[in-house]
Amino acid sequence: MIESGFKYSINNANLISKVKAHFYSNKHLIENNSAEQNTQMEMDSFWEKNKDLYAQLNRTTYPKGNGYFILRSWLKYYDVNDFSGLHQEQDNPRSRKENEYSNSILIERSEDLIGGDLVIAGDGQEFDYSGSVNENNIRERLLTRSVNTPGEVIVWDKYAVHGVAKVEKGHRLVLVCVKGLKC
Repeated sequence: MIESGFKYSINNANLISKVKAHFYSNKHLIENNSAEQNTQMEMDSFWEKNKDLYAQLNRTTYPKGNGYFILRSWLKYYDVNDFSGLHQEQDNPRSRKENEYSNSILIERSEDLIGGDLVIAGDGQEFDYSGSVNENNIRERLLTRSVNTPGEVIVWDKYAVHGVAKVEKGHRLVLVCVKGLKC
């Protein structure tokens, strides 16, 4: 099992530049979406046109091998005042049938960025058996992770309570890839 908050880098400038170009050439399609607090762009059409990059990303993100594949991915753009409140991808942490891991890959950050750090508040162990959150366990297990260089990645499992701190100044763009076992 990969520890939530694990940090590593992928050295693929071609991937970073193409994903960034894709975002900026399509940004107008999502700028008017006021329903989303954080701008999000699905990546399916991009991967269809860039199968080689998809294969490279699948090989270089965690977990590697053992039947793990990218199940879904999206771009998230965080601007001033954007954040993502603490949440969990898995509703019932006691029903661990398979593991999925989120890889948050920094694509771009402005030089003046303040805030926007990833916050990880546990890995599902902070839930009691009734499914209620034990807030003391969350406080004891709180981690913050920042990435500064395009290609840096932070990983967490789907049971981790996580979010993104408010961006006070600047912006950041991340590619999130969820890897899991294909059924």
